[in-house]
Formats: sequence, C-alpha cells, structure tokens
Amino acid sequence: MTEYREALDWWNSRKKATDTINVYYTADAFVKQNALVQYHKDEVGWNLVIKPYKDGYIIKDVLVYPQKVSPAFISVDTAKYGLWKATLTDEQDANLFGHGHSHVNMNVSPSGVDIAQQYEELSLKKGGFWLFQICNKKGDINSFLYDLEKDVCYETENIQLIVETEDGDLWDFVEASYGMLTYDSKVPDET
Repeated sequence: MTEYREALDWWNSRKKATDTINVYYTADAFVKQNALVQYHKDEVGWNLVIKPYKDGYIIKDVLVYPQKVSPAFISVDTAKYGLWKATLTDEQDANLFGHGHSHVNMNVSPSGVDIAQQYEELSLKKGGFWLFQICNKKGDINSFLYDLEKDVCYETENIQLIVETEDGDLWDFVEASYGMLTYDSKVPDET
C-alpha cells in the first residue's frame, strides 16, 4: 500500500469544492447499502454502480465483492476480486465509480488506510469521477466525490444525498411527516 506520508500530503493538499452537488440513490441501492451496514457485525466493503444523472450522479446499485472482514478492517483478495469483477454485466463494470464501507459502531472519519486507499484508487483514474463513502450503524454517511475533470473534491458538507422513491425524495417524505406529529413529554401510566 502507498506510504501513508505521501497519501496524507495528498489528502491535506486536495482542492475542495465550494459549490454543492447532488448524489441520488435509487431506493433499492439505499436499502442494500443500509442493510449491509445494519446486519453485518463486522466492517464490510462494497462497490457502487453510479451514472451521471440530472444535476449530479445516481447510485444505481451496491455490489459486495470478495473480502476478508473483521470488526475494524477489510482486506480485498485481488485475485478473487478480479474473478468476481469478470462476472459483472458490461453495464455494471462500465459504471463502477465508487467504493463504500462500514465503520460499524465507530465514527465515519476516514482512517489512514482509507486515505491511502483513496489516494491509490484515484492515482489510477484518468478522468471522470469517483465516490468514496464511509457509513456506520447510527446512519452517518461521510462522502467524498472526486470530480477528476475539475480536479476538485466534494465532501459531505457539499454533497446533497437524495433517495428517490416512487413517490419522490425520501427525505422530503420524512420532513413532511414532522408536520403530522405533536409531541407530548408526559409518559403514560401503565395501569
């Protein structure tokens, strides 16, 4: 793996975006990603099938690849990964533009290994975009979208995550639900 010092120097010198970009999920992709995080006791990684969409990008699918897992670490077997990748459809393979993994019950800040992985992955890219995400069981998602044409990184505070359902944006639904609720601080008696 890349020397951490080199990766850290790169990390600290990245050009950060000042505008906002939208990253959409299909409902299926969002459910799959959350299920991986919620139902696995160990850290797990996945690739993201992503396409340009509207005013940003859309995560169309979440694909789990062969890996060794532990509570705070994943390791990819490159030989098995290559065999797994050969089983993808042409559309899946042509649109693998992201990586996500869980931090289980830890915060979603990138570790030194995460930073080095981003650095290595991006050093192989010659254009386009790449999305990295770190998620945990509390529902936190830390995102880094690299626009390699503009040489800029969008971070979580500049990324609007939108989950598209048949009825519209999931977050709009949740936000509207608050208007239907009244709060009562009293705890009912159990009689």
